[in-house]
Amino acid sequence: MRPAMTSRTGTAFQSKGSATHEYEILGMPNEEGWIQESDGKWRVVRSKSGHQKEWRGQFDSSEAALAALQQEFD
Repeated sequence: MRPAMTSRTGTAFQSKGSATHEYEILGMPNEEGWIQESDGKWRVVRSKSGHQKEWRGQFDSSEAALAALQQEFD
């Protein structure tokens, strides 16, 4: 996972200690994917050939969301 969106202060991104709210998922064959925090829960979305699917899931952590996504490829 690579951080894609972090908290901001003013017009500048925070660096050390900033909270990450969205991750880009790397290594998905022929697809793109993101994990995002929303209202205290984490959710997943996939995109293929520019067509984005619906956000889904209500996971307690980004790691749990990633594990659920990885199970789809096992």
